[in-house]
Amino acid sequence: MARSTAFPVTFPSRFRPAARRVLSGVRHRVRAALSIRDVSSRHSESGGRRPEQNGIDGLVSAVFADELADVPAPVVVLVSPSSGDHDDDQGARVLAIRPQAVVHRLSTGQGHSRLHVALAAIGPCDLLIDASSGGGRIRRLRQYIFAVRPGGVVIMLRLRRPDAPDRQREEFGRLMADLAGRIAPGSERTDGEPADLLPVVEPPAGDRRRFAEAVRSARLHRSHLVLVGGREAQAKIREDQIGELLRLRPDLGTQIARRPAAEQRFTGRIRMSEYDHLIPITTGWQGPTLTLRTYDDVVSSPGQVVTAGSIILPETYRHGARSRLRNRYVTELSPDFADATQPAWFVEQPDDGTIETLPGAYFHLDNEVRGHFGHMLTEVVSRLWAWEQAREADRSTRAIMHFNKRRGLAGWEIDLLGAAGIPADDIVFTRRPVRVERLVSATPMLSNPDYIHPGIAEVWRRIGDNLASRSTADDTPKRIFIGRRIRKRACRNATEVERYFESLGFTVVFPEDHPLPDQVRMFRQAELTAGFIGSGMFTLMFTPEPKTAILVASESYTGRNEVMMAGVLGHDLDIAWCRSEAEWVGDRFAAGGYQAGFTFDFDREGRSVREWVAEAGR
Repeated sequence: MARSTAFPVTFPSRFRPAARRVLSGVRHRVRAALSIRDVSSRHSESGGRRPEQNGIDGLVSAVFADELADVPAPVVVLVSPSSGDHDDDQGARVLAIRPQAVVHRLSTGQGHSRLHVALAAIGPCDLLIDASSGGGRIRRLRQYIFAVRPGGVVIMLRLRRPDAPDRQREEFGRLMADLAGRIAPGSERTDGEPADLLPVVEPPAGDRRRFAEAVRSARLHRSHLVLVGGREAQAKIREDQIGELLRLRPDLGTQIARRPAAEQRFTGRIRMSEYDHLIPITTGWQGPTLTLRTYDDVVSSPGQVVTAGSIILPETYRHGARSRLRNRYVTELSPDFADATQPAWFVEQPDDGTIETLPGAYFHLDNEVRGHFGHMLTEVVSRLWAWEQAREADRSTRAIMHFNKRRGLAGWEIDLLGAAGIPADDIVFTRRPVRVERLVSATPMLSNPDYIHPGIAEVWRRIGDNLASRSTADDTPKRIFIGRRIRKRACRNATEVERYFESLGFTVVFPEDHPLPDQVRMFRQAELTAGFIGSGMFTLMFTPEPKTAILVASESYTGRNEVMMAGVLGHDLDIAWCRSEAEWVGDRFAAGGYQAGFTFDFDREGRSVREWVAEAGR
């Protein structure tokens, strides 16, 4: 007699008011929505053997005979607690059932990151069997569904255990509820704050929904769960994972140079006005190990998207140190997987659907928001430390960038890259995805607000010297105040603030009204610099001698570019914190605080500014 496939679901405390309804209806909902079947009955009708009675071998045999019947040489991944005889035994049994199978053996003992890289190196598989134990299995299952091809199968052995700890039983209950379409209401944060600043008690609602949508069908055999995948996905690879990936897949590329990690401490001084709410300011950073690498036969697309088949390379992510990698032009699926196959709306597609191949070597300098001054100075310039090394390795190397939205390549971008040693003739600019014979890339030296490598000072000085030498500005103001015309993060009384600084002897300057070389000379020659915090102040990076800068900032602004620049170069910072229009909720600002408007208080911030300016004039 077949054993029942009823689900012993344990729900978190907040679900308990509806527990009776959930427990009575979840089996029906799951089977109706996802075709969960009583496998023993189906096989009995077909004359086959019952997996419940024949154990794991019977279950695997049923999968090969059913979902994978038309796959002549299936790729099989076996995940166990540790590598050893047990893995060999399980692999031998799989090969006995399907001799043509290609079997890969992985271990949860290598840690989540290395396990993910190993799965990425293998690529979408046909069958993934997890025989591990302990915690973290359901978390892995939510990623596994994206590691199999559409129609591929995931088998989680012994997933349902009556003696499991309460937390694991709750996770199992939530998993069953998700498969039944019972996802708790909620929405993902979209304000761009680092994911690691958000409290995570359970998977976000969006991840749970996408997991359920990726499951084509499901069935439960005693304690074993079988899921059939229904969605193509690509594995995200982080900057700190690329070395391991290239070790496992040398056909993808190679690392050609390294620079050691280095720590940077803030070397100047920071003073602040009064404030209502302060988001902590870090004054020490650990710069990562830097690598220069080449990839073979990869696709570079507008929007800073770089892929190698089923792998999304770290070049795709401008915030590569954050706990969750995101790119607005890549469809998010889970913490470890995404879909980069759908091009952005502004991408020009070839009529015949083919992707042009560019022979030769190209240094990747594209950006998710290419054409934006601030992002260019921070996220693109931070890769230029490796340009000369790339050229030494191959003198024919050129730079590659893409069209973004309606932005072509601006004159100031050409000036900036020229000062970095990249003439306009060496820049390949394209509106389409291109397959690159050899793509050259480097670890960024700066990632706001996570880290900065002290070696970036050399890059800033070289570019700044070259730009300043091209300036035609003769007489520049001794005190400059950097204005801001952009609506985002707008100061509501900006005109009054500008007049106030003029009364203190400052000349109001809008950088975009001046050639980039003249901007650099103004910053370098000014005795005192002030301005609204943001990209207009980033030219401080090209000012190698320590100076004092006064920053007018919203309390809800979390960017730390100016602080990191000052930390490397020894600048002193005086920060006038202004009340934000964003709401303070608990211990943080509400969503949208980063771009919220603010107002300068002349009694509070104004008093501090007067004191700072008076002190600088002594």
